[in-house]
Amino acid sequence: MELKTGAVSDVYGNYSLTLDTGTFTLQYSYVGYKTLEKTIDLNKNIRFSPELAPLLRDLKEVEITSERNDKNVVKPEMSTFRLDIKTIQRIPALFGEVDVIKAIQMLPGVQSVVKAPAGSV
Repeated sequence: MELKTGAVSDVYGNYSLTLDTGTFTLQYSYVGYKTLEKTIDLNKNIRFSPELAPLLRDLKEVEITSERNDKNVVKPEMSTFRLDIKTIQRIPALFGEVDVIKAIQMLPGVQSVVKAPAGSV
């Protein structure tokens, strides 16, 4: 008989179910453990203490990398500024396209100069 009901245990694993007489399949589950199914024939009060087996999984290798804090001291790069694509994409676009030249002009120390045509004042 399937009742589609359940109970949650406390921190010590204690739980309580009140069921009518009959045959039931109990399913015990917990994250990181194999699910256990137990069929019981309930005709009196019973006590059952299930033991769940750990669910062992092989995990793929995790590689963590970083750059040193003093990388700019070890590797001499003068007048270098790096722009990531996310920064460029945040700049307002003209006609739906991001203007890379405008992104460069917004960097500190970059000035936009308009040269007057020859023969003008």
